[in-house]
Amino acid sequence: MRERRATFELERVGLLARRMSLLAVFFVVSVGLSAIVHRVLYPERVAAILPIFGVQILISLAAVAMARVERLRARLVATTAVVALLLIWLADLYLVRVGSPLEELAFTVVGLLAGASVALPWTWCAQLVVAAGALLGLAVSAPLLTTTMNPISLGVSVVALAVLTVVATFDVDRYRYQAFAQALVQRGEAEIAAALMRVGETLHAHLRDPRMLEEVNRLATEMLACDWSGTYLWDHEEAVFVLRALWAPFGRADRHALGEVTFAADDLPLLQRLRSERIFEIQDGAHQDLVAPELIRYFGIASALYTPIMQEERMSGVLVHGYGERTGPFSRRQHRLALGIAQAMAVAVENARLFQEVQAASSLKSEFVATMSHELRTPLNIICGYADLLQEGTFSALTEQQLDTVARISRSAGLLLELVNTTLDVGRLEAGHTPIDRTPVRVEGVLEVVAEEVRALAAPELAVTWSAPADLVVVTDRDKLKTIVKNLVANAVKFTPAGRVHAEALWDDELLTVRVEDTGIGIPEDEQVAIFEMFRQVDGSSTRRFAGVGLGLHIARRLTEVLGGQVRIESTVGVGSTFTVSIPCPRAMPEERLRA
Repeated sequence: MRERRATFELERVGLLARRMSLLAVFFVVSVGLSAIVHRVLYPERVAAILPIFGVQILISLAAVAMARVERLRARLVATTAVVALLLIWLADLYLVRVGSPLEELAFTVVGLLAGASVALPWTWCAQLVVAAGALLGLAVSAPLLTTTMNPISLGVSVVALAVLTVVATFDVDRYRYQAFAQALVQRGEAEIAAALMRVGETLHAHLRDPRMLEEVNRLATEMLACDWSGTYLWDHEEAVFVLRALWAPFGRADRHALGEVTFAADDLPLLQRLRSERIFEIQDGAHQDLVAPELIRYFGIASALYTPIMQEERMSGVLVHGYGERTGPFSRRQHRLALGIAQAMAVAVENARLFQEVQAASSLKSEFVATMSHELRTPLNIICGYADLLQEGTFSALTEQQLDTVARISRSAGLLLELVNTTLDVGRLEAGHTPIDRTPVRVEGVLEVVAEEVRALAAPELAVTWSAPADLVVVTDRDKLKTIVKNLVANAVKFTPAGRVHAEALWDDELLTVRVEDTGIGIPEDEQVAIFEMFRQVDGSSTRRFAGVGLGLHIARRLTEVLGGQVRIESTVGVGSTFTVSIPCPRAMPEERLRA
């Protein structure tokens, strides 16, 4: 409260200095115009009033000068009251010199007091002093002036109005303070919200970083303006709290203590307090009995603020922030920030744990897929090998019916082997094991090989064609480019029972574009994003018309992204689809084209 009041007084002084400057300028201009008017209309008064106007101008300028002197700012309210009182008395002297009626003097005093109560952001005490001085000046001047009113009635009216200006000043000042306090609270809340948002962003950005906790402790020392910050987390295997992160920019912390400083749940009485209070501060480390003196001495803790990291009413850790030399209480703002950081940390620790579990499950899945795929490839290669030997008549000549049977076996085994290889490709992509080998590649040759490999999959009524500049040689990863094109063409062949599938390659402005068009069944607009996901097909039912597990397009998109490109689709149901792959790659130099 004292800090808030002191801040309000500083703001009041600054506002008062600005207002005084503006009012002084206004007053000087008004006095100057008044002098000109008197010189024209009342030349006989000039000699009497010009000295008064001059003194008023000098006082106004002196007030502006004093408002600009920093060391006089502390007494600016009193200075302003003195200046206002002097100007009012000079106004009284002016009206006496020109022989104005007492009513005019009374109205002038009341008007000046009312204006001061609204225009000047000073205190009611200053208003009271000025009002009392103004009434005193009025009382001294009254015997020198004439009046048509009852002097007592006029005096009572003026006193009542002067008291009202004091009451109005009190109310205005109280309103100003309340508005200032509310704005200060809102500003503080906004600062706390912004600070906690920074904590959340830091936690999100470092979720996969093993130094996430230390980064938050670093941020906490900055936000709480403390010397150090540490994080203890609960170790389920050892059943103890372990110091996992510590940040002390001034070198007070021993980083070798990480993982070494531990304590059980019942070792520190402080933990029992945290379970009920959710935040606790030690104002003087040398005079307390909640934390072991050895720990206080080891880390040099003069004062500390503790907050628990709670997860479903279970304490999974403790955040501690503190000072190495300063003792005393922590501020309300520090309490709010510490609680907010602890809550954000609780979410982040749980997310990190879940992320590690997902990573472990994904790694286990990848290992399982890789192992099973390798195990399946061995018998499949044997089946394909023996089928080829039988078809070639290595053992003995086969009848036409036997050749047809062996061909069916070979074809089915080949499809299964391709599925196994595709699964392995997905596993490598998910694991990030996809190095890029950029070499000169003749694009027309890639399209020819792809067309030849997928021709066996095409129905008799389907034409598979391709076109590419014969001299188009680019520098890219040949195997990945071939896989991308083959998967797109194979997908088009599968879903085009009759008509045409055409693959076209173009190069322009360092960008290779491969377009695969078909006259197939088309893809509904609401499915054109989902088809690139793993194991997704437009028709995923068990009675679907077209076979496949839905990996080809996913692999094509992932490999395109690995090469820095993108895949687009345009499709109309019943008309056909067009897949366009754009991959940034340079055109090969003349000497490189010879090696392609």
